[in-house]
Amino acid sequence: MKLNLYSIFDKAVESFNAPFYMHTDKEAIRAFNAECMNPESKIAQHPVDFELHMLGTFDNQTSVIDQTGARRLVFALECKQVYKPFPAKDVQPMEMVQSSEEYAK
Repeated sequence: MKLNLYSIFDKAVESFNAPFYMHTDKEAIRAFNAECMNPESKIAQHPVDFELHMLGTFDNQTSVIDQTGARRLVFALECKQVYKPFPAKDVQPMEMVQSSEEYAK
């Protein structure tokens, strides 16, 4: 089975972090976005310094790493701008539906 190989590049120290595996780019981007939104993470604290890269694929049956298609996927700064959380005060509570009859109205 082939798995995609990813790493987060830290521009401030000019180094890639330890690689990790995901099945798809979207899955890796979602995990990266979660780190971008976590106020405790250094990625969220310094988004200008980090970017997510797809390094290639790893075949776990042959142990072959193929770097074809290696590319940068997203900057942390982009995640912070796109997924900026809105303040809780703007959230309006939903009315509770008392019964299925009331819901049908």
